[in-house]
Amino acid sequence: ARQPALLLAGSTLGCVGLLLAGEWTVRRLGPDRIRLAPARSAIVHSSLYGWQLRPNWVHRDEHGRRVSTDSARRRVQPGAGQVSGASRVAVLGDSVAFGAGVDDAETFATRLAAREGWTVANFAVPGWGTDQSLLRYEHEGRHWRPSVVVLSVCLANDLADNMLANYLYDPAWPKPYF
Repeated sequence: ARQPALLLAGSTLGCVGLLLAGEWTVRRLGPDRIRLAPARSAIVHSSLYGWQLRPNWVHRDEHGRRVSTDSARRRVQPGAGQVSGASRVAVLGDSVAFGAGVDDAETFATRLAAREGWTVANFAVPGWGTDQSLLRYEHEGRHWRPSVVVLSVCLANDLADNMLANYLYDPAWPKPYF
């Protein structure tokens, strides 16, 4: 009776040791995975789109750049507002159109609004293919009643994004099937 108890205790301690070693390895080799954990990420599950932006999300990256979304899950554009009589432009696409790696004030949607005096809404979501952008336009974008729709296509990965069943950079996020 004593030998099975020792075997069980040794196995338990071995498993706990392996888990601790794994945790240490992830924290040591992949700090971005923890820093950008789902609870802190802009991306959340969506039964319609596969994934979407978290509403009212605000983040400062390691360079101090502000990245945020509004209550409609669109990228925030500082200083942009509804301009009476201005053309309404809906921007759709993936991380390039979203403005990954730049401050809210530096996205091309924000610059377009400032330069042309248009009212621009950025509906883009990182990792999306043109198929998901079409879905968002059909369900949200067209109800915003844009005069112009800009679809940003990134030839580096959008064709793959359209063909894949999951998010290219994180297979845990399934895509809608077309």
